[in-house]
Amino acid sequence: MKDRRSYGVLKQQLSIWIKGAFIGGILIVLFYNSILGFFVLLPYLPVYYKREREGERKKEQQVLRKEFEQIISLFTKGLELGYSLEHCVETATEEYERMVEEKDSFMLLYLRQFLKKMQMNIPIQQIFEQFAKESGLEEAESFAQIIDTARKTGGNLPAILRRTTEAMIEKEQVQEEIITMMSAKRMEQKVMTAMPIGILAYMRITSAGYMEPLYHNVIGVVVATVGLFLIAISIVWTEKIISIDI
Repeated sequence: MKDRRSYGVLKQQLSIWIKGAFIGGILIVLFYNSILGFFVLLPYLPVYYKREREGERKKEQQVLRKEFEQIISLFTKGLELGYSLEHCVETATEEYERMVEEKDSFMLLYLRQFLKKMQMNIPIQQIFEQFAKESGLEEAESFAQIIDTARKTGGNLPAILRRTTEAMIEKEQVQEEIITMMSAKRMEQKVMTAMPIGILAYMRITSAGYMEPLYHNVIGVVVATVGLFLIAISIVWTEKIISIDI
């Protein structure tokens, strides 16, 4: 599992660096038309990489969260039939393999890892605690705490998990509604960000002589740098405005 995920992460990282270098190259040509632009934009690459990686992590977390909801539902069904939680993990793995078309889904890989740890006689409570730390899901941490509390107090674990699943589904529905409402705003943000760059590219193509005073002089470099800085500020500002976490 770790080797496969490591390969996926490495591939993702390489893709981000290549994309960042491509965008940086375009900006250098349009705003500076000089090798000097490389040194001006050098700090841009690590910042771009960090932001893109954070975005990818959020997407992965969202996918994993949805898959985890399905797994809790399977656990709940098994517990209501009188199975032990350990047996529920086994049956859930088999059923989830039939449910998902992609055999390398995040949660399926974790389930297979759970089975291997159970074969090594690692307590189920410890397995889910480790999963909560690795995944970073708040829901997984709550799940591990629920199991611990229910086993210590003798609580009705199936009923508790059912309520937990319903709460997770409601939260997911609210998030999806927010994403839908904000999708138009995100598109507007992308258009507004691309507009000045597109205008500059159009001017370079149609009126190259008109743009010459912008390049190879101190004033032009300062103007170009200030323009890029303002674009960067607008991107960060608008993303903070339209980003809503629950």
